[in-house]
Amino acid sequence: MTSTIGLLHPGSMGSAFGAQLRARGHNVLWCPDGRSDTTRRRAECAGLEAAALPELVSRSDVLLSLCPPAAAEETAGQVAELGVYEAGTIYVDANAVSPSRVVSIADRLAPMPVIDAAVVGSPPVGGKSPTLYFSGAVEQADRIAELFAGTDVRTHILGDSIGKASALKLAYSSYQKVSRVLAAVAYGAADTYGVADELLVIAAKRTRSYLVETDYIPKTAARGWRWGPELEDAAALLADSGLPDSLMYGPPAAGKDTITAALTELDERYVLFTRLKIGTGKTKGYRMGTSEQLTALEARGDVIYRNDRYGNIYVVDRPGLAQAMEGGKTPVVHLGQMAGMEQVTALYQARWVRVLLWCSKETTARRSPKRGDTDTAARLAAWDATQADLAAHPRAQWELRVETDATAPHETAQRIDTIVRTTPPRS
Repeated sequence: MTSTIGLLHPGSMGSAFGAQLRARGHNVLWCPDGRSDTTRRRAECAGLEAAALPELVSRSDVLLSLCPPAAAEETAGQVAELGVYEAGTIYVDANAVSPSRVVSIADRLAPMPVIDAAVVGSPPVGGKSPTLYFSGAVEQADRIAELFAGTDVRTHILGDSIGKASALKLAYSSYQKVSRVLAAVAYGAADTYGVADELLVIAAKRTRSYLVETDYIPKTAARGWRWGPELEDAAALLADSGLPDSLMYGPPAAGKDTITAALTELDERYVLFTRLKIGTGKTKGYRMGTSEQLTALEARGDVIYRNDRYGNIYVVDRPGLAQAMEGGKTPVVHLGQMAGMEQVTALYQARWVRVLLWCSKETTARRSPKRGDTDTAARLAAWDATQADLAAHPRAQWELRVETDATAPHETAQRIDTIVRTTPPRS
């Protein structure tokens, strides 16, 4: 059966896919508005039919998005704003974007069905056969696979969950493209110091090392503009998969706030996790909530840890942590009880880095009023409780211990950042 496919847009990969579909007898449309002369030539060579975007969308049975990763949402947004597609039209997002971004695209385009897709391999020209991976509703995925039957594009359906195809693509990119970039950088450094030939001799001792493929370096440089956003999404994927998260424990006025501020200055991916607070007093650094909110969280099983102190209730909640980790962020959680440390690390799956910040009782007494506390006596009582809590847990494990009386916040932040970047997953 002949179908009409709207191609967004005919770059080197898109035009090659369009040519494959045309060879199977399908109609392939493209939109010339704002496209370069190079793109126009590709489209003409592939036998694609030009159409304004509203016409392309309204006539297409399938909309195939193959564009630079940075333009994926904009492209989907243009389609959504038109709203002229027919019932049954399928949108295929085959861009190298993170699973969270493709879910956002699907939400933007609803109720149009969206298939998450990923191309692994070179454009299907000169006998090359890339694989197009799909995930999404089975009926629609099967329909897309049928379009490519008999072409040089192989298809593989991963399942009905949107995000799987994108995850596979970026997992591969995080290795393959980064390896290419590292090879180019390593060769450049060696060449600067006149030891490039020696580097190649060393690399040749290893099987299939990218270092010896020096003819690929110009290709890496030429594709950097496109690879950059893709590798940023690959970094987000790795973070969503369990990048280490920081967990700080210590008595009142031990420096948790100042060290967290130093971390956020060091790298913007660090963010303070704002605990839910039900009560009065200090509001900065908290999400102020109500008793009704707490009751609802407890009913859903979303309270990870709750403690009552200074006449208030402080909560580490599951939705709050999930929100803090969006976009590849690394939340920094402040706690003052060993029970909280144990429950958070046990009940919320992540790669936690546990940091013990300590200061003397005299330091707490000096710092507390300077930071605006009006209940210093209660803070000193909490210091005593924290010391007793630590003594009761002599086998507690810490990735880092810091005496904040003698260590500057920026130095502590640097040490934490180093550990976060190098901490392996726990079994």
